[in-house]
Amino acid sequence: KGPNNFYCINNREYFAEGFKFFNHDGEHALFSYSQSPGTGLYEDRVNLGTRTDYMQMSVSSFEKFHPQWLHFKLTNNEEYRQRFIDRAWLHMSEGGSLTPEKCLERFNKRVYQIDTAIIAESARWGDARGTAPCTRNEDWIPELKKVTDDFIPYRTDIVKDQLLEAGLFTTVAPPEYYVNSTEIGGTGYPFSGSLSLKIKKPSASSILYYTEDGTDPRMTGGALDPEAKISNTTEITLDITSTTVITARTYQSGEWSALKKVAFLEQGEDYSGLKITELYYHPPDVINGTDTISGKRYEFIELKNTGDHSLNLSGLRMDSAVEYTFPEPTILGAGEFYVIVSKPTTFYNSTGLKPSGNYEGFLENLGDEILLMAPDGSEIIHFSYATEYPWPESASGTGYSIVPTERNPVEDPSFGFNWVRSKNIGGSPFSDEPWPDSDRPVLADGTRVKIYPNPATGMVNIEFSGLSLTGDEEVRIYSITGSLLYKDKGQHISTVNLTGAGISAGIYILQVSTAMGTESFRLVVE
Repeated sequence: KGPNNFYCINNREYFAEGFKFFNHDGEHALFSYSQSPGTGLYEDRVNLGTRTDYMQMSVSSFEKFHPQWLHFKLTNNEEYRQRFIDRAWLHMSEGGSLTPEKCLERFNKRVYQIDTAIIAESARWGDARGTAPCTRNEDWIPELKKVTDDFIPYRTDIVKDQLLEAGLFTTVAPPEYYVNSTEIGGTGYPFSGSLSLKIKKPSASSILYYTEDGTDPRMTGGALDPEAKISNTTEITLDITSTTVITARTYQSGEWSALKKVAFLEQGEDYSGLKITELYYHPPDVINGTDTISGKRYEFIELKNTGDHSLNLSGLRMDSAVEYTFPEPTILGAGEFYVIVSKPTTFYNSTGLKPSGNYEGFLENLGDEILLMAPDGSEIIHFSYATEYPWPESASGTGYSIVPTERNPVEDPSFGFNWVRSKNIGGSPFSDEPWPDSDRPVLADGTRVKIYPNPATGMVNIEFSGLSLTGDEEVRIYSITGSLLYKDKGQHISTVNLTGAGISAGIYILQVSTAMGTESFRLVVE
């Protein structure tokens, strides 16, 4: 009931991390028998008082504060209790981290690590602390057996009963998920192609509520999400063909079950709906009193799932201007954003938003390469941005980011005219760009030039849009070192025969000049 060996701390430089909890010196935690100050296997560390009598927790001053007391007060809140029930059921049900099997697995791993070292440790403590020396075989191994045989197999069910008494567990079981007649646990299930999922109610008198987009069918306050699906049948079958997060609960006698949430992960993921929707590559420096904060600290890259189903981003790699590997598991729902940043603390302090990840390196102010690869090394997104026309020049060092001309872009990001500057200083991370489509900036008078295909083999096409050709149009191809290799002029330049011009495989600069100016493109010839 006091703050003994259990503390929580937070990072005052980066509040977005929240509190982290630490305990130490816990040698009495796994006693199956009574040993002061504990009472052994049946010790109740849950019901230490009532929610209306905090003084039973012995917190009479700030110095007496401890995390158990904070938890104790929070249990007055219905939403906190429901979230606690969800987590408790997840970790204490089959496959969970607090089941006897998982506890025994972790315990034995530690035992194995110190199996030899315990001989010296027993001499260090046993010979110095008592008249009869302690030995590994006579003292250590018998203590291990008390934990593995008398404590771990029974403790989980005991704690469940204690949580139930405190209103922090439930007897209403969640739905059961089956694939090929085998019940599945955990939070992730990989598959390829398609699978048939059966969801069963554990009780005939309960009602099944579920969603297929990862959202909770239970809304804050306990109401039902109007978009959740309902079933009174004993079981339902869902055919799953893409990464899908199934979230379900049962409802019985006015009480919700714990949450059952599993991500079904398509191993042959289709990433075509994953787009980069914002680049803040050249934020200006910020003057703060006598200090100057480098604009590099404010950089970010925003990705969006523009598709109609969830995407498994686990293992994807950003590997070019900056480096970042998407951790396991990372599921991005349809319409959701993922923002990686150069400096999480600066990003959080300036936006109030917690970034999705922290990349290594910085984006170059004058242009750089963006490469996103799948776990197998194949390219998902690959382009280079620049600061000169047709790229939005007003986004370079002015406080604006660049965003695609479409909220859910389908055009090639390699072309500068498919990007515009953001409407707001600092951009709009984690949200659609607020430019109304009708007001988005366009090039000087609406002219556009596209080249395709790129990479090209043999031929490359030049397409003009919004411009009447005069015959003075000109195309030039330069080597990467600036040597002019090809030049042509006239209205017929809509097609360039690369083979006939002697342009072999490599990377080149293709320039197109019109009455409205000159546009440059990076041309890859295969």
